[in-house]
Amino acid sequence: MSAPPQSALQAEAEARLRFEMLLADVCAQFVKVAPRDVDSEIQNAQRVICESLNVDHCTVWQVSEENPALFVMTHVYRDPSLKTSIDFINRQRRHDFPLWHSPPPVAV
Repeated sequence: MSAPPQSALQAEAEARLRFEMLLADVCAQFVKVAPRDVDSEIQNAQRVICESLNVDHCTVWQVSEENPALFVMTHVYRDPSLKTSIDFINRQRRHDFPLWHSPPPVAV
């Protein structure tokens, strides 16, 4: 098995750098945001990340304060050019998310 060509390695490194710069820019926006603007800044960050990665949908879920057995969708971005094909459910049982339902791994 031969090593990838130098141009492929360079393209991969450039893509990674662009992604890391995107994350740095998004994080920097949260440093100066007023508490009342956090929600809109999260939605803006979702949009920027989705557009940069060519992803059409992103959601943020949090554990419900009222019922820890539920996840609550708190933020959503969906490419506005897409037709809405489903109604999003804003609450899901944590049990439906096995990764988060499981107890955290224990270090040995």
